[in-house]
Amino acid sequence: MKQCRRIAFFGTASLLLATACCLARPDDLPQAKGKEPAVLVLVGGRPWVGNGFVSMLSQSGCAVTGLNSVWLDGLGGASIKNFLTDLEEPTPKDGITPAFADLSRYKLVVITGMPQQKLELLYTAERIAALRRYVEAGGSLLLGNNTPRSLAELLPVVPGEFQNDHRECKAIRPASGFFSILPAEWRLPSRYRTLQLLPEARVLAPILGEGDTEKGFLLVEKPIGQGKVVYFNDEWAYRQGVVQLCSWAYGEALMISIAAEALGLSLNAKSAIYHLTPPPERKQHDSLRLKIRPPELSLQEYPDAAKVVSGREVVFGGDMRLEVDGTGSIAVHYPGLPVPLLKNLPPPVFTFSKGLVAIDDPSAEGVTVEQKGKMVPVRWQLDSITAEGPLATLLYKGDEGSELAWQFKAGKLVLDGREFIGIAEAVSMQKSNLPLEAMNITFRVALPEAGRRVRRFACYNPPRGYSEFDLSGKQAVEVRYGAFFGDGQPFSWLVSDQGIFSDFVERPCCLSAHQKVGEGAVDVESRLVMRFGRLKAPVSGEFIWHMYSSGAERGNNDWMAMYQFQRENLRRNAGLEAIPPEPLAGHQNICSEVEIAASLAAARELGFRSYWLPWCPSPIEHLDGEPAKKRYAQVRSAGLVPVAWTAGDYSHGDSEKIFANKSWYIYNKDGKIFQYFDKHPVLDLSNPEFRTWYCGVMGRAIEAGLGGVYLDMYGTASGNVNFGTPESRAGIHTMAETFRFFHDKGISVRIEGQNPLALDTWWFRRQLYEPFTGREFALVGTAPGTHNVGDGFELDYFRMAMYNSFGIISVDGYAIGFERVPGEIAAVRRIGALNPCLSRARDHVGMPFVRETPFGTSWISDNGGALFFYDRVSHMTLDLPKGWVIEGHDGMELHNVSEDTVLLLVKKGNVH
Repeated sequence: MKQCRRIAFFGTASLLLATACCLARPDDLPQAKGKEPAVLVLVGGRPWVGNGFVSMLSQSGCAVTGLNSVWLDGLGGASIKNFLTDLEEPTPKDGITPAFADLSRYKLVVITGMPQQKLELLYTAERIAALRRYVEAGGSLLLGNNTPRSLAELLPVVPGEFQNDHRECKAIRPASGFFSILPAEWRLPSRYRTLQLLPEARVLAPILGEGDTEKGFLLVEKPIGQGKVVYFNDEWAYRQGVVQLCSWAYGEALMISIAAEALGLSLNAKSAIYHLTPPPERKQHDSLRLKIRPPELSLQEYPDAAKVVSGREVVFGGDMRLEVDGTGSIAVHYPGLPVPLLKNLPPPVFTFSKGLVAIDDPSAEGVTVEQKGKMVPVRWQLDSITAEGPLATLLYKGDEGSELAWQFKAGKLVLDGREFIGIAEAVSMQKSNLPLEAMNITFRVALPEAGRRVRRFACYNPPRGYSEFDLSGKQAVEVRYGAFFGDGQPFSWLVSDQGIFSDFVERPCCLSAHQKVGEGAVDVESRLVMRFGRLKAPVSGEFIWHMYSSGAERGNNDWMAMYQFQRENLRRNAGLEAIPPEPLAGHQNICSEVEIAASLAAARELGFRSYWLPWCPSPIEHLDGEPAKKRYAQVRSAGLVPVAWTAGDYSHGDSEKIFANKSWYIYNKDGKIFQYFDKHPVLDLSNPEFRTWYCGVMGRAIEAGLGGVYLDMYGTASGNVNFGTPESRAGIHTMAETFRFFHDKGISVRIEGQNPLALDTWWFRRQLYEPFTGREFALVGTAPGTHNVGDGFELDYFRMAMYNSFGIISVDGYAIGFERVPGEIAAVRRIGALNPCLSRARDHVGMPFVRETPFGTSWISDNGGALFFYDRVSHMTLDLPKGWVIEGHDGMELHNVSEDTVLLLVKKGNVH
């Protein structure tokens, strides 16, 4: 037990306090973040408010011990639930007592964001005395304008009444160098108090009204003993409305500057300002030639009959060939390569469900059954190899009676002028004593080491976003792509100086990919995991293609072509149509009704057509409630299409309509309802009763005006399995049905995660993702969730658009003249200037095929095309398909094309 470094005795009450000080342990406090000097922060409000304040201050150069509302013993003035719709309010912890036990540990104490009535409970006589001793001994104390009169002996002012004319008032930047990063003056974002200065108080920042008349004081300090108290005429607290200190572009920098003034030490206030990353430098091209042709994106099976040669060798069309050794393992030969490209491909290893356990669950309609999944070793013996038409089948028998049919076929993939050739495999478990859950396919890829690397985009597998990995074997590296229909790109992509290798599936299924090399390794180890659910034999998997194309990559266009092909092919095979992303305007969920109305008017003025409704959190059944219907009507009356957040496949809080039906839920292997984050019960997408109810809710919402949905957490649903039913397929198998329901009604579908059947709308946060600036090609065809202020402007709007990618733009700040990031209003104004030409391109082309060009990108579809000029071009000669022309230009020559230009390519007779 740690002893206090200093104890002072002031009467009986102080003696008791001192005893408590000795017993209190610093270990009872949260871990400090950052480096010295040590700062103690008590921040009320929702826990994320306090966490943000602590993070901000620690990054500026402090070691911050932060007590958010979780640690304020119920005095934080706000719920400490993760979501307000959570069913139970957690019990707060007492961090105040151990913090006050030895304040001498800290150079600065900050108390802010707590309501005045809570602060009156916090400031007991003992704690006030402890604070006074702390300041007199050299500590610094920073207080806000909710500080009650009980702390009068420490305040540099006598607080008066709150004033409501702050919108007409401004603050003047303090002369101290600690504040140099701030603007010379700024409008007050919050109410202020009238203050009477006390002797020895010093005004750091005055408040001025019209005509620069003094109206009050924003910042006042006073020395007490060897320390000082700083009074800030505001609070770090989130309130209703856009305009507030917490969201102001320089609000965090102001708080850091005040902390630096109180400490008398320099802190990095610049670290708290959201500086947007500059877009790539624009180029000047003197003369260019460009040939435009419609793309060919096709996957074709070779019709040639497969032939079994020499008993253990099979030859397919395209000169593809596989050999089976005595153990039943396969090597695959690709034409033109001296050695097998795929080696050591044994029969898959399966995960079975084993061990029935009955569960007594009276809330369900019947007794559910749980089955323990485990790897069950099976020794496979090759029984026969047969061929019928283009298919070859390898039949294996297991030592415990299982039977496995392994089918192969060959084919080619043409991606925009580049030909891939390869083989596809599909596994069918024809007989098994145990229900099947998943299978692992492993093999080695003999792609030469020179230039060998992986391109990978996964929204939730670290590193998040688009990354490239060196798999040359210089060092050990492992790459996890993520689930192909959950949180990762729907294909693997391994390249070298010699060629490109890629795995993908023919139809939607639950699949994930892994690739790795050991240090000095010659081959790449590859593993594919396919999850079926929990099914009894016979069970058949989808075909998995292993494709190879010789020759080096053509810049980024090959990777982009594969991504666009996968979206097109998989949607078509699932009976779904292409979904072009669209620009979305929106507002923050703190907006008042007046601010929402202003945002809607601004969105229309800026050329947006759709509008994001920030309703997280909200139960599914609220989508057809009266408040939602009124909002749909309001958005529609502004000439915009409402797109709403909704829980994808889970209950958000006390959702009575759903909770009354326990049989609608997914059960885990412990026989309990499966919950996201151990809080949100997950629904079974395949349950017919739930689907009937769900389609009813959504149908009524659509009738009321809903025009699009964002399905939160729905990407992860692709791999969910219900262990509360005798058999269950992985969630991906019923997702297409959900998407078709919306598509048939003309409703756009966004999904949290990466799923080629819908619009990828993962939650993009700059601090969590690999940088996209300069690599916006990775966003092709996506709709990232950039609704966080700042993140929505992080990527250049034109560069995103030229790759057919559109995020969510908050227009509420623009609408009322308030900036949350420096340059926000100018950025939104530029977006509004670009929207008309971008809308024309979208209307003209529809769902495009996007290619990179020397100056930007081109869009091509059956309807026509568009050229996006990020760079300036002095002279360009185009070679267009027969019958195509450049809108507004004679011939095929272009001169002096400026940046941010969009030109349409149209077929003769279709000129606008």
